[in-house]
Amino acid sequence: MLKKLVIAAAAIVVGLGIIRFTKSGRELKSLTELSWHQVGDWAKNQVTPETRIEQLEMEIRKISKDVRTAVEKRAGLKADYVMLKDDVEALKVTQDQRKKDLLTLADLLEEGSNQVVFKGHSFVSRIAQQKLDALRAAYETGSQSLKTKSDLLEAKAQRLVLAEQTILKIQQKQGELNNMVDQLKTQLANIRMKQMENNIIDIDDSQVSKCVALQQDLRKMLLTEEARAEEMDRFGLTPPATVPARDESSIVDSIKAARTAVGAETKPAAGNNKLSDLK
Repeated sequence: MLKKLVIAAAAIVVGLGIIRFTKSGRELKSLTELSWHQVGDWAKNQVTPETRIEQLEMEIRKISKDVRTAVEKRAGLKADYVMLKDDVEALKVTQDQRKKDLLTLADLLEEGSNQVVFKGHSFVSRIAQQKLDALRAAYETGSQSLKTKSDLLEAKAQRLVLAEQTILKIQQKQGELNNMVDQLKTQLANIRMKQMENNIIDIDDSQVSKCVALQQDLRKMLLTEEARAEEMDRFGLTPPATVPARDESSIVDSIKAARTAVGAETKPAAGNNKLSDLK
């Protein structure tokens, strides 16, 4: 399977290379790109609002992961800040002590004695001077280090504040997005409800309209026929009614058949004169 995929990919690369260096190939490439964009647009149009909302909710949930990562980074920054703060506090204590020792030893040397007693130890003035120079150098170096660390400590403090503000803003924005999703869900639910109501109203509506139209046509036809008959009679255009003549032979035949059926004799022909009354 992998081999087939590699062969297919190679064929596509070669085909694209050929397309790139031919005029017809350039046209085909353009059409291919257009088709690709059209497919992309079609795919976007097939995505429902419900799917988009789910996608948005998924992306919003990812914000919590970013917040957790930011909090963990801030925790590391805070640990560095605390450690540096302890170093600065300890260095301040050391510098204060160095300053006291420096001033004390300088006062002792100013007395002009060849022997100097400092912190329970006796030093000749020359050694005491060297110790004073060493204390001064250590104090100056410590002062520079204290300034550097204090500046760094302030910068770390600002980074902690900025990190906290950023995290709070992200959480606030996440809450706003969640509220917006709730509003979108409510709005979409109302839209779907209206769509359902419209669909319910449209059921059999066309057939009902058709029946109403037929009923109106039939009513008009009847009214037209009735009005035509009235108008024809009003203006004397109605033909006189004709009474169909009686068929005497049919009556005679019927009488004979009736008498024959009951076995009665047929009356004399004179009786035919009365048949004229039946006409």
